[in-house]
Amino acid sequence: MKKQDYTKQGDKGFTQIGGGVRVPKDAPQVEACGTVNELNSYLGLAISLGVSPNLVPMLMQIQNDLFYLMEELSYSSNPEKNKKINTIEKRHVHNLEKFIEQLNEALEPLDTYIQPGGTLPAAVLHLARNVCRRVERRTVSLLHQWEEASKYVLRYLNRLSDLLYAMARFQNRQDGIYETEWPEQLNIPKQDKKKS
Repeated sequence: MKKQDYTKQGDKGFTQIGGGVRVPKDAPQVEACGTVNELNSYLGLAISLGVSPNLVPMLMQIQNDLFYLMEELSYSSNPEKNKKINTIEKRHVHNLEKFIEQLNEALEPLDTYIQPGGTLPAAVLHLARNVCRRVERRTVSLLHQWEEASKYVLRYLNRLSDLLYAMARFQNRQDGIYETEWPEQLNIPKQDKKKS
């Protein structure tokens, strides 16, 4: 008999997370982990679309980090104290900060909003940044119920959002595309910062 390629275990709207705990598929842990997985897929899409070779090692490192994050978040309901799980650590945050510094050396500073877009890989990186912010929101909601998370989780997500923004700008610059600044594009005068 041919082995089944499906388990049917989720047919009633429940799934298993870290520690063997079964929860509804709309539980905060599932929502957070699912959104992390969505973000990871967008990073893979950016690589597949031919993102700059300078960005590929960074993106692959982040993809690996996101599996650490999913494991940590999946144990949020019933963390096994005696089980060593992967977590987001200070070194992960530090790596993102180094990546940001490297990219910013090739970019001009911005003091205004820019329109997301440009080349297709850059547009996907802008989209990934928005998904990263959604991961952050889902994680904050989860942390209202669970205080066991590594103190570096939210720091990591905040830095990752900044990095994806820099990556999108870098990709466009590599392809000869410059940002469309929001006030200039709509002929709206910039607000005087001294009066704001």
